[in-house]
Amino acid sequence: SSATTKTTTTVRHAKPTLIVGADGIRSSVRRQWLGEDLTPLRYLGCIVILGIVPLTPSEIAQMESPLLDGETVFQTADGSTRIYLMPYSESEYMWQLSFPMEEEEDAKSLSKLGPQALKEESLKRCGSWHNPIPSILEHTPASLVSGYPVYDRALLTKEMLQKQRLLSSCPARHVTCLLGDACHPMSPCEFLMCVSLVISQALVFYLHAWLLISLHFCICIIQSLFCAALCSMFG
Repeated sequence: SSATTKTTTTVRHAKPTLIVGADGIRSSVRRQWLGEDLTPLRYLGCIVILGIVPLTPSEIAQMESPLLDGETVFQTADGSTRIYLMPYSESEYMWQLSFPMEEEEDAKSLSKLGPQALKEESLKRCGSWHNPIPSILEHTPASLVSGYPVYDRALLTKEMLQKQRLLSSCPARHVTCLLGDACHPMSPCEFLMCVSLVISQALVFYLHAWLLISLHFCICIIQSLFCAALCSMFG
């Protein structure tokens, strides 16, 4: 903040140098800056259920799954329903389940039923899948389960922002940026594709670096062998 203009017992008013909107899919920063009509939320015809499961070493051992090694990330799908699982901390795993629901109101209704209903729906759909998926779902406390309809928005363009800047009444419109879902919410599959792309690019970079180092090392060895051979030939 560059300057505080007014302070009361409940509200502090300030003139910021930058406002960062990283407050989620229903961002209040975005709403004040861009409104809801520019790129409204679009229902994607599916729901996502999230869960976090704490597991002790003995519980992991009882599941007898090499997928629970604390490093592996995997996903399983049957053509419509998909579950994704990854380590969340040293003693917790996070899972994300998504499946189609054509009507937005049906997805909202399931979400409103609460954590226990969402967990039961997850077990109903994936309770007979391969190990360790059923055990992971059963061990997940209902209090750590949530679910909601999936939405995205059209990508913001430079032209959109230039036009909106002229129309917006938000005083901080020139020093505002949006991050994450506040900027561009997307489907779970699109998100995983983006993550995979970033990981792939990183792997390509490190593989390229490794090949360059290996090539340099091989050239050094060949040069050393060549010099040794010359020395042995000409004494």
